[in-house]
Amino acid sequence: YNEYKSYLSMADELEKRWNKSYATSQLKYEHDRKVLDNIQKKKLAEKASRKAEQMHVPYSEIVFGALMCSRIYSAISGYITDCDETYNFWEPTHFLLYKNGFQTWEYNPQFALRSYSYIALHAIFAKILDAISNHKVFVFYVVRILLGTFTAIAEDQFYSAVYRKYGKFIAISWLIISLFSPGMYISSTAYLPSTFAMCAITIAYAAWLDGSEQASVCWVAIGALVGWPFVAVIGVPIVWDIVVRKNKITQFLEYFFVALIFTITPIVIIDLAFYRKLLIAPLNILIYNVFNPYGSELYGTEPFSYYLANGFLNFNIIFVFALVSLPVYLAQKYFSKGLKDVGYLLTAMYLWFTIMFLAPHKEERFLYPVYPLISLAGAVVLYVIWKFTAACFGYFYRHMEKTAIVSVVGLFVVYISLALMRITALELYYQSPMHLYRDVYNIPEDKPVICIGKEWHRYPSSFFIPATGHVRRSEEHTSELQSHVRISY
Repeated sequence: YNEYKSYLSMADELEKRWNKSYATSQLKYEHDRKVLDNIQKKKLAEKASRKAEQMHVPYSEIVFGALMCSRIYSAISGYITDCDETYNFWEPTHFLLYKNGFQTWEYNPQFALRSYSYIALHAIFAKILDAISNHKVFVFYVVRILLGTFTAIAEDQFYSAVYRKYGKFIAISWLIISLFSPGMYISSTAYLPSTFAMCAITIAYAAWLDGSEQASVCWVAIGALVGWPFVAVIGVPIVWDIVVRKNKITQFLEYFFVALIFTITPIVIIDLAFYRKLLIAPLNILIYNVFNPYGSELYGTEPFSYYLANGFLNFNIIFVFALVSLPVYLAQKYFSKGLKDVGYLLTAMYLWFTIMFLAPHKEERFLYPVYPLISLAGAVVLYVIWKFTAACFGYFYRHMEKTAIVSVVGLFVVYISLALMRITALELYYQSPMHLYRDVYNIPEDKPVICIGKEWHRYPSSFFIPATGHVRRSEEHTSELQSHVRISY
């Protein structure tokens, strides 16, 4: 009995110890779990903070402000470099607002190569401005500022995407090139489908760099259908990435058809209202230029060197860098891994160059859609030059490695100097029509008649003609320009 009793007391003692030990272990487990949870939360918070830091672009407001200042300056001080801008877009817009203006054969219902959707988009804003000011020259310049604003927004999106993807050096280099480029000075405020296409393609590649595939496909479709159908070629690398590289065929088809339906439907409806028949104007211009035995060659042909000279005028040394950017990029892959996927953007530019350089009919505005990509290609080459120079300095003089940036600064000084000289030349030697017609608008006569004679290609549009005025031109060019617009309903 005594032994049994001692066994019971021992059992009670063991049970107490076990309970105490179990309670202690439970407390320790709870404590450890809380510590682990806190560590996990801290790691997640740090990860989210790093991601937010990566997504954040420093001084983005200053960048956008600089872009806006540059584009507003272009809108005010620039001039119309292409008579197509006047007669195919400003004049029809003038007709929509004031019921008179010149018309080209491309708006003839027999051909219907131009969609009214593009000009209607701008005419809405112009109508509001006209109601506010009742001054046509004011409307003209504010519309140009709106065009520049859209370009600045597209550029800001692209800058931010490049900054997040490739870092500070390439992003800032691209920004400097774009701000001072004579090509961007001209194209950013041009009332042309190629400028609209440039902005749409820029936003498309900004979305693609940020990983938004649907937005990139959508913007390529908008640029091609509302702007210029041929720029769809520039979106081929995006399609390749989605369909071939990532094998997302179903998703791409979904993105494509949604973008197609939501873009083409309003275009067809607007053109039905103006042309009084069902048609797809983007398809008409595509068929005319590709399958017509004459096509655009009727309007002149230029040698292969045309775009070389034009590109150098608009981008000087950066254009030379752009031409060699793809082989330079491929070569740098052997000693640097910091430019992932930039080859897609360079390929897009090279595809466009190949088509435009080989086409017999060449015009400056045909290269507008890839101007931001030219700037990026130049920035990539500058980055490689910087890295290569730093590597050389570091090999021979380790303490001088950081001074390699001087080589890039020197190239920027050359680029900016040449660019500013070109812009100054454009303002000094080609601005007279704009100054002249601003004075024409203020002619005190009741019903002035303005004769433009053979200078019809310098005519900046009917926005510079008083409401009671009338324009006469040389009859030698009636084959190219019809009389004042007369549309019957």
